[in-house]
This record gives sequence, C-alpha cells and structure tokens, in this order.
Amino acid sequence: MHGLINRTIQYFVQDIHGPDVWGDMARRLKLPEAGYDPSLAYDDAETFALIDVAVARLHCPRHAFLHDLGQYLITSPAADPLRRLLRVGGATFIEALHALDRMPARAALALPDCALPPTVLTQQGPGRLRLVGRTARADYAHVLMGLIRALAAQHDVGVDLDHARHGEIITIDVVVAEAEVPPRRPDDAGVAYGRVLAGTRGAGQALAGASLIRAGGGQATGATV
Repeated sequence: MHGLINRTIQYFVQDIHGPDVWGDMARRLKLPEAGYDPSLAYDDAETFALIDVAVARLHCPRHAFLHDLGQYLITSPAADPLRRLLRVGGATFIEALHALDRMPARAALALPDCALPPTVLTQQGPGRLRLVGRTARADYAHVLMGLIRALAAQHDVGVDLDHARHGEIITIDVVVAEAEVPPRRPDDAGVAYGRVLAGTRGAGQALAGASLIRAGGGQATGATV
C-alpha cells in the first residue's frame, strides 16, 4: 500500500482521537516517531495491521472506524493531498459519485503502489444508484460508504445507503432524496457487473456474469464469483 494511504490513516487517528492514542498505536506497531513516510510503499499487511491496532485501541467496531475514515478523507484538510491525486469530488453529488467510479483508474496512474478495487456505478431507477466493486476485503465497502455520506453532506443531499456482499462482489445501493439523476441506459446493471469481472477473469467470463445478472433482474449471485 502506498505510504500516503497509511499516513492519512495516521492523521485521522491523530486529529480525531488525539496524539496520545496515536502514540500508543505507534509503539504497538513499532513505528518511528514520525510515523509513516508518505513517499514509501508498505506491504498491504502493514496497512491492515494498522487498522487492527486502531480498532483494538479505540474499542470500536471495525466498520464504524472505516466509515468514519471514509468521511475524514472527504472533509479533512489533512487528506487534501490524497483527494487531489484521486480527484475525488464534483460539481454535483451525482458527478462526485461518478468520480468514485473512476477513482481506481486514477489511483493506478497517480499511486502505482495503491491498487484500489475496480468499481462501476449504475442507475437502478429514479434516484437509485448502485456502486459495484470486486475485492477480497470487506473493509473497502465501509470506507466507500463513509465517502459517499460525506459527499452527500457536502452537496446538501439526503441519501440512504445499504450494502451487500456476494463472494468478492460488493454492492452499495444509494437512494438519493434530492438530485437530478441521468436517464438509465439499457441493460446497465448487467454491463456493469461484466466490467467489474472483466478486470480479473477475462471477457468471456465477464459476459457470462452479465448475462446471469440480466436473467436474475440485476442481482449478483454467489455462483458467479
């Protein structure tokens, strides 16, 4: 994982929970006094260990910590370098959601050591959108939900969020209370799921996954993953 990610988590703990909490965590992790170097690359296991230690030290549910981290990534000035690199945000809430859709590709260009899971945003109906991603880590969905809530608050838009996991496929359903949602493209859901699968399993399997979703009314099934 790129050091900028770890450093941003470090800033989150320091800003929200205080330097004493971070000091305890740094000692447990055997980190130097300055913490993480944002110019270096770290093993993914170190990032997951950082989250494990934070959750244990704060005595909070893992999903709550990650959700708050997602909100911090949008709202805190300390996270601005990461936001600029990933170009998170937009003139409207819907544009900001589409920016999340493009974030993994931008991360691959700007931060080669930061491999974010591929995601695709589709419209499910008036005011209803779905973000579909492929990852072996359930943590990512909670960070994304925090990001989405913070973006909605920035644009003064009310949203309801729900998420599910089917194998390595995560889905986040977004119900928008007040927003202009563009017209739905035909067969959007099947194509989206196919694009997510295509990144790792080949075009033939991707099209098969898309066909299964179309047959099942847009719902991912465990058998395809």
